[in-house]
Amino acid sequence: MSLLPTEKTKPVPGLGARNLLIFGNPKSGKSTLAASLRPDTTLFLACEDGLSAIEAFQVPIRSWQDFLDVANELRTAEHGYDTVVIDTVDELARMCADFATRGLAEKEGIPATTFVHASDFEYGKGWDAVASLFRLKVSGFCNLGFAVIFVSHAKEEKVKNRVGVEVTKLSPDVGQKGMRKWLLGFVDLIAFSYVEEAQGGVQHVLRFRGDADVASGGRVAQEDWAKLPDTVPMDPAAVNAVFEAVWG
Repeated sequence: MSLLPTEKTKPVPGLGARNLLIFGNPKSGKSTLAASLRPDTTLFLACEDGLSAIEAFQVPIRSWQDFLDVANELRTAEHGYDTVVIDTVDELARMCADFATRGLAEKEGIPATTFVHASDFEYGKGWDAVASLFRLKVSGFCNLGFAVIFVSHAKEEKVKNRVGVEVTKLSPDVGQKGMRKWLLGFVDLIAFSYVEEAQGGVQHVLRFRGDADVASGGRVAQEDWAKLPDTVPMDPAAVNAVFEAVWG
């Protein structure tokens, strides 16, 4: 039997099984929005506290092994979930780093009672092990066929713009540089959530288009790029409408 395709694959409409990353400051509505896009078929992997006010199906993730176990159950068991929220991916990255460095320490004969950090290993071996494990398992998880929404905190980092001037940019606070760079390139869309003053109070806003100050943007066909708005209110109907417009 030939392994070569005879027909083209067609784009998945709307959110489908795409991968999103929503990042922002605390209390900007990231988790609430993620829970409301597909409220009846979404599973939250709660990697840190702070989700008590959200009505959602939740599984506590307190270690990298917990993440692997849930991934295996989602792969093999019958369920009705089509969307998984990892909240936060920052904390999951920390768990991955702890797991990978402990495994590396065991291979090198370092006692289990000794505290080890990825930077303790020579020639970047520790960070390479962490980043490789993160890429392997997270990409495998995303290939299970769900929409995966990564929630992350915002962090300020110093970067150089096109003319070489150092500026401060807001970006997701995902692990070390190798993990963060991979994830930002892997997801289909990065959106920044924030709160702004509005008439009569405040408004929660989701920003889709990035610039020199904010890391946002998406994998959108050139002919549909104009349909991607700069910002929309953080209302599930408005956000889903954007997905339908650019990936309809």
